[in-house]
Amino acid sequence: MKLPALVVIFALAAGAHGFSRPILASRVCRTPPATMVVVPSPLVAVPSPLVLCRAASVALGAGNLAQYHLRLSHLEKEGQPTWRAVQAATRASWVTYVRANAGLQGYTYAIQTLRNAITACVALTGTMLTAFTVTMTYLRTVKAELEWLVLLQFSSTGLLLLFSSYFFLQSARAMTHAGFMFPVAADPDAGEVPPTKISPEALAAGGWRPNAIYALRPRSIEVTMAKSETAQWAGLRFLYLAITGVVWICGGEIAFFVATLAMRRFLAGIDRPPELAEIEATAI
Repeated sequence: MKLPALVVIFALAAGAHGFSRPILASRVCRTPPATMVVVPSPLVAVPSPLVLCRAASVALGAGNLAQYHLRLSHLEKEGQPTWRAVQAATRASWVTYVRANAGLQGYTYAIQTLRNAITACVALTGTMLTAFTVTMTYLRTVKAELEWLVLLQFSSTGLLLLFSSYFFLQSARAMTHAGFMFPVAADPDAGEVPPTKISPEALAAGGWRPNAIYALRPRSIEVTMAKSETAQWAGLRFLYLAITGVVWICGGEIAFFVATLAMRRFLAGIDRPPELAEIEATAI
């Protein structure tokens, strides 16, 4: 077999295996034996403007949301009030209020509030897990027929749903623990007498003095409740971000970019702190 025929066979085989263009300096065409015609061909396939536009839309959309949350975190580190920071501080202050109104009525109010919040978080946990399971089941069923871009769309959206479910579960876990901690916490430094004491034998971890008796400090409940707010905020945030993933699947990359712009405006609105009243200012 002559060399030109081998070149043509190799080019056809390469095209059949998914190459957009044969990796050759030229495309050789067979003509009658008397003549040979060589048609120039580009060495590297250049992406079309539409492909570049779609890729840029995804990159800019994801970068837009990432930059927003980095800026939000920076503002909180500088001490600027945000919805998340104020609500975490509010839950810590709520612990102080409940303990100041200790008694049957005060603890009943606390239990009802925690029960409602835990129920909401558990319901959202189950909803996000169901959505994640449906997404992954679809991928598992038809993954052999899907392109890598579709796999990326469904996988990223599924991970956002899974993260949302995880943080809702952590919020419910923290509030469940706080419910058991309320009646037994006491601050010995403030002269409070612990209703119950924790003996070293009941503690599985080491590092406890064998002759000491321990009491749970109220600060532990405040930290736990603040963590529950942070986890609940994260669960809702991943849920909102998953919406942009759904838009990407249904509408494509351009729609995803527009959705990220709208989502940033929406998040900027709900991240504004509630109205605060300055009671006193401490001189620095």
